Amino acid sequence: MIGKRMSGWIAAALIAWAGNAWAGEGVVGGFGGPLLRIGSAVDDTVVFAGGRGGALFANGFYLGGEGAGALNTIADDRRLGYGGVFAGLWMPAGAVTDWALEVMVGGGGLGRRGGRGSDGLFVLRPSLRLGFRAAPWLTATVDVGWRQVLLSDTAGLSDGDLSGAELGLGLAFGGRRKPVLE
Repeated sequence: MIGKRMSGWIAAALIAWAGNAWAGEGVVGGFGGPLLRIGSAVDDTVVFAGGRGGALFANGFYLGGEGAGALNTIADDRRLGYGGVFAGLWMPAGAVTDWALEVMVGGGGLGRRGGRGSDGLFVLRPSLRLGFRAAPWLTATVDVGWRQVLLSDTAGLSDGDLSGAELGLGLAFGGRRKPVLE
């Protein structure tokens, strides 16, 4: 319960922080698409699939939401899933490349297969994202991040058991009305 309240307060703070982005030029683009992440939890490899989308502002700041669920089971036939809001700073790095620093704050659950209950958890995921523009409307992304689970109420598993490094691949469909930070 505390984790859910905390994630709500942090999400509200991120949205308030994003208020600065509306000043001046405002939204200059949007993006959305699928993601695939490979990581570890409870000494098992976990493959996550999901999606994300957001808005890019003229100052290079972006804000959005994402969600992903495990395709395989871990720890006594359980599945891990999480999602939340993310905020980041996008920087161009060349004609077809860019990079971003990002943090995702949200919640998730570790559920038993067949829907026999779920344990809640709070997730904080900082990451470094690299983008490669294949077309003005399509960017392929690679990211490296750390999934930090906090305040989980899972019996027999610690927050550290559910936390771990992740490597992600994604596609971002969308575009920009005008150059950002140029």
